[in-house]
Amino acid sequence: PKGAHLHFHIEGGIPIEDYIRFTYDEIVYYSMKDNMLKVAPDGLNVSDYETCNKIRGTWNRTGTFDEYLAQKLILTKEEIASKTTRNIWDFFEHKFSLVNDLVHYIKFYKQTLKIAARNALKDGVRILEIRHRSGSITKEG
Repeated sequence: PKGAHLHFHIEGGIPIEDYIRFTYDEIVYYSMKDNMLKVAPDGLNVSDYETCNKIRGTWNRTGTFDEYLAQKLILTKEEIASKTTRNIWDFFEHKFSLVNDLVHYIKFYKQTLKIAARNALKDGVRILEIRHRSGSITKEG
């Protein structure tokens, strides 16, 4: 166990299953075209965006919508093979962008912090230096 985790990006700090669980909230929308999740408590009237639950209900591709989202979030072996620390960012920046609205919506932000803290404690981490733009947290989505 290590005593501290410095430079911890909250977007990558919780299991994918938790992000998938957040998408079951009726205020979470997804665009297949943009590959982007959006949080809209007052609804979202933007073309190409549907609630994740509506997409689940009409899903007609191989596997489930949840499996599809998980694959969008996972770094594959091919994406990380022989990459330097610097250019690996090109492969996971879009994955961070995909969950950006989830992480910045106050309800999910609080849950994300709790999950990350619990997991850190389980791993023996007692100091967690979180990298997050706290000024971008919103109640609107």
